[in-house]
Amino acid sequence: MSASSLPWLNTRTATEEAEKARAQTQARPRLPPFEMPFIPKIQRQSDYRRFPSSTPIVIDNGASYFRIGWAGETEPRVNFRNIVQRPRHKATGETVTIFGDHDPALLKYFDCTRLGPCSAFENNVVFQFEIMEYILDFAFDRLGANGSQIDHPILITECVCNPFHSRSKMAELLFETYGVPSIVISFSSFAAFSYKYNQQIGVCDKDGLAICPCFTTTYVIPVCFLGLGNCLSNDLYSNEKISRTECNRARFTWEKVEDLKVEHCYIAPDYVSESRLFQCNRARFTWEKVEDLKVEHCYIAPDYVSESRLFQLKEKKRQLFLKTTSEGRQQAKQKRHEEELDLEKRNQQDEKKRFIERFRCPEISVRPNWIGIDRAGLAEMAGVSLRRLPTEFQELEERLTSLIFMTGGSSLFPGMSGRLDAGIRLTRPCGSPIRIAKALDPILDAWRGASAYAAASHFPTQTFSKEEYFEVALIGGTRATIVLIQTKPNPKRTFLVLDAPSLQDDFYLNLVDWSSQNVLAVGLGTSVYLWSATNSKVTKLCDLGPNDGVCSVQWTREGSYLSIGTSLGRVQVWDGTQCKRVRTMGGHQTRTGVLAWNSRILASGSRDRNILQHDLRVPDNYISKLVGHKSEVCGLKWSNDDRELASGGNDNQLLVWNQHSQQPALRLTEHTAAVKAIAWSPHQSGLLASGGGTADRCIRFWNTTNGHQLNSIDTGSQVCNLAWSKNVNEIVSTHGYSQNQIMVWKYPSMGKVATLTGHSMRVLYLAMSPDGQTIVTGAGDETLRFWNVFPSVKTHTSVKDTGLWSLGRTQIR
Repeated sequence: MSASSLPWLNTRTATEEAEKARAQTQARPRLPPFEMPFIPKIQRQSDYRRFPSSTPIVIDNGASYFRIGWAGETEPRVNFRNIVQRPRHKATGETVTIFGDHDPALLKYFDCTRLGPCSAFENNVVFQFEIMEYILDFAFDRLGANGSQIDHPILITECVCNPFHSRSKMAELLFETYGVPSIVISFSSFAAFSYKYNQQIGVCDKDGLAICPCFTTTYVIPVCFLGLGNCLSNDLYSNEKISRTECNRARFTWEKVEDLKVEHCYIAPDYVSESRLFQCNRARFTWEKVEDLKVEHCYIAPDYVSESRLFQLKEKKRQLFLKTTSEGRQQAKQKRHEEELDLEKRNQQDEKKRFIERFRCPEISVRPNWIGIDRAGLAEMAGVSLRRLPTEFQELEERLTSLIFMTGGSSLFPGMSGRLDAGIRLTRPCGSPIRIAKALDPILDAWRGASAYAAASHFPTQTFSKEEYFEVALIGGTRATIVLIQTKPNPKRTFLVLDAPSLQDDFYLNLVDWSSQNVLAVGLGTSVYLWSATNSKVTKLCDLGPNDGVCSVQWTREGSYLSIGTSLGRVQVWDGTQCKRVRTMGGHQTRTGVLAWNSRILASGSRDRNILQHDLRVPDNYISKLVGHKSEVCGLKWSNDDRELASGGNDNQLLVWNQHSQQPALRLTEHTAAVKAIAWSPHQSGLLASGGGTADRCIRFWNTTNGHQLNSIDTGSQVCNLAWSKNVNEIVSTHGYSQNQIMVWKYPSMGKVATLTGHSMRVLYLAMSPDGQTIVTGAGDETLRFWNVFPSVKTHTSVKDTGLWSLGRTQIR
């Protein structure tokens, strides 16, 4: 990034900015580390002052556990679960702070049910820095530090592809709050440090493929990312146990579920065969049981007459007892009721099968589609990462498959290595050598590797100092949210790139929209920003606060009002010219991930499976509710004449609704994955295009007047968005797993006009300029890229497959 591209350098020099930052840091009042009572479960270290200030502190900041210790040691000094809980004392009402796992005996004295444990992480990314500061305060205190200043270099880990905003906030927290002299922020502690540590002790080779099933995410290094981890299997296991044992949910805490899962769960070598062992055929079971009872108890009587008289005598005594005593009659009556109840229980058809959660819950790491995650499983991702290597790297491919290294907490499941071996062999040529190795200690090897790295002699040369932070970081744009990057010199790619920190990699969100007044709206975390394509001015429209988040944005057709869907299920409408909120509407129970305007009505779709129609002219939150999907609604589009509304959902259905109907006019079920991409043709009435997710990968065209499918094409990748050209009869599609490309198609021949590449992650967001020539795409790599793909209305010349998008085109001014 060139210095000339940063507009705020015109008014202040670098030295002035650095001096101002130092003054603000020195003037900032620092509260004591703990301004409220806290309950320490970990013993405080007493040898903090014995270490010189040059000894680094090593922090493994994981979403599950927080580990801190000294460089060069083999064990962390402090190790606790990375959560904070603040219950109240039942008698005094005093609020205390509990870090990590709490003692169950505390439930007698503190009310822990009002507010559950809080984590600073979401999908392995730190986003609650207030909680993170509590965690760091507690960790430094347990390590033995006195006061608020830490005078040791710090090595702290972060996740793979950590957003720029999160990294800059972590650096700001360490430098400005704790005054550390220097830091090293290292990504992928499990993949890098654990692999290197196990290589040094001889567990793995120099080359190999690292698979890291962590707490909230799973990584296949260096290719793929899976939004699935240990916490989802915890949730599934607790739900299975609660549904099958009818126990109180409050009894199944995270700690208890984790212990039960580690003790009992395993990965089935073959899930189908394993599940058949738990299927009960009642007729066969009864017959086999009778045979066993006959063998165990039946015999041939030596004297049948004598033994039969003995049984007759016992029966007469029993009848006499029942006839002459009230106690006997009462016992007989009670026995008769017991037989009736037992017979009724045997006739129930909804009997619950127990113990299958032992292998059912860990199975989601291999089949994440069971819980609605539109991603490939662990074995499939490893196979795909190997197939994506160029053909000339055959030797490298063989070296990678010769060692597949597993680390992370979820790798502790028994049977994981065998199941992964069987799954990868299905994607490899017959006879390919495959060896799977597990880390010596999948939990602590990452910290040990980081400790060894921090103790190396070259570590001080690779740190980022406080002076560099004030001289470079503040001026380099860590405070900026959307930063204009220098125009790319290669005209075969994008002609403009915007940096968009915290742009979420979530298939079900819609965070980018381009208004008819040439203003781009982008949702980043909890805020919405407006970027004017006329003068490149960036405006912060709103901030929803720490407890809410932006899930969708949509301009009105006039381009003056912007609707925002939030993670709490609300819909806000803002005046984009005055940056003023006009109205807030409720109705949804959970996040509102998609919005669609026609000329008067705003439709909103949510994870609660409902579609609400809002009218700003009436005071009610919504005027009608459309119920038809069985899972989250992730796609909504009004037809050009405002008569029909198309909706797509995670239930693989595409529904078409008439304007005033409460029931869908069409229910199209040909897709085999989530339907997010929907687009109505501006050139032909009733022509609708839709795209499916990873398991479908097809673009389908429909005639909504009769419900017939006109065409279908397999794109080879997850279809994330579709948009028709306003000027020519062409359609553009953006794709995710596994190629992350943008494609332009000619309709109706569906000939491929062009293929655009540039994003390193799934292209989840798409919007078109008012003139219909330029598109903007957004991805999880936190960039917005602009492409000139369609001709103007006057030329009507098709785009050639040369990729020269910026030549001879009117760019955004």
